[in-house]
Amino acid sequence: MTALDELMATGTGVIDTLDDLQGWLSEVAHAVKAATPGCEEVGVTVIAGHLPRTAAFTTTRTLTIDALQYGLDQGPCLEAHRMRTPVVTTLDEGADRWPEFARAAREEHMRAVAAFPLTSGQVSVGALNMYAREPITLDDEERRCLAALASRVGDAVSATYALIDARELVGQLETAMASRATIEQAKGVIMGRHGIDEDAAFELLRIQSQRTNTKVSALAASIVDEARSASGAVHRGRRPGAAGDR
Repeated sequence: MTALDELMATGTGVIDTLDDLQGWLSEVAHAVKAATPGCEEVGVTVIAGHLPRTAAFTTTRTLTIDALQYGLDQGPCLEAHRMRTPVVTTLDEGADRWPEFARAAREEHMRAVAAFPLTSGQVSVGALNMYAREPITLDDEERRCLAALASRVGDAVSATYALIDARELVGQLETAMASRATIEQAKGVIMGRHGIDEDAAFELLRIQSQRTNTKVSALAASIVDEARSASGAVHRGRRPGAAGDR
């Protein structure tokens, strides 16, 4: 069973807050990347206040590519959302549809994209975005599974938004992204400690979160605080003029 199959089998669990939603969306992004050969980056775009925002991502590189689409108002994720249909193509094939985005994405060394709309009923609330250096090959079953997952994400996003006053939504999204920044810092600490890559660092963070029944964001904050305290202790322990300062 792949990571994507496992995610589909477990469902969304209990999601009462935007923070809970963001944690689950992060699991979705990493599961999709792990389950799709050749896929290098995954992001989840949500529409809030009529503006697209990246609610979850595999690495910060995803943010760069997503931001290109938002700034240019063109690209596969926006097309998938607006047309409520999957988009699976290469940037060469999509150059006529999104000329500025295709050119900018190539500079980020990406050549292929796939986007599935986050549908909930008859509406879309965003898109599940996949990026790769080579064409993303999906058979009928993989497309069906990804479309079903994207729809499940759409339902979860819609249900969470329904619990939040529209006036508070954008502010909560900004707070959630600040929390995600802490997670990225924690991943950096873990990568340095264990000599592993970003995906493996997130997996360790996720497993520890489950074992301790602690939210990923809270666990990440404690790891970052611990690293800062340790760094501060080292600096306080060094004497001016000591051999290490020369």
